[in-house]
Amino acid sequence: MDANRAAEIIAAYGGDAARWPDDERAEALQQVARHPALAAQRTAAAQLDGMLSAWAAGSVGVDSDAAAAATRVLAMPAAQQTRGAPWRWMAGTGIAAAIALGAVLINPAAAPQRTPVVHHQITDDQAFAMVFTPTLDEDSSI
Repeated sequence: MDANRAAEIIAAYGGDAARWPDDERAEALQQVARHPALAAQRTAAAQLDGMLSAWAAGSVGVDSDAAAAATRVLAMPAAQQTRGAPWRWMAGTGIAAAIALGAVLINPAAAPQRTPVVHHQITDDQAFAMVFTPTLDEDSSI
C-alpha cells in the first residue's frame, strides 16, 4: 500500500481506524506512522468525526451562527424572506436566452434551414377564381 491509498482511506472512512477496511487497516496505520502529512490528515478527520457525532447527537449549542441566522429568518415576515427572488429568476432566464442565442449564432447548422420562396405570377382571373370558387364540400352544402 502506498501513501495515496492511505490518504484515500482516511478521506473515505474518517479518522477512526476501526471504520477502515479490515484487510487494509494494518498497512494504512503503518503508512500513517511513516508520513506526518497522513497523521495530520487523520487528526483532522478525527476532529471532523467528533463534530459530526456531536451534531448528530444534538449537543451542538443553539448559540451557533447557523441557528441564530435560522431564527432571524423565521422571525421575518414571509414577504421579506423571499425578497429578490423574482430578480434572480429573470437574471437566470436572461442568461439562458443569451447562451441559446449565442449557440445558434455560432453554429449556423443548428438554425432551421429555410427553403427559397418561388413567386409565380398569376392573372387577376386566376386570383379571383382561387378566392371565390367554392370547394366540393362548399358546393355540396349550397
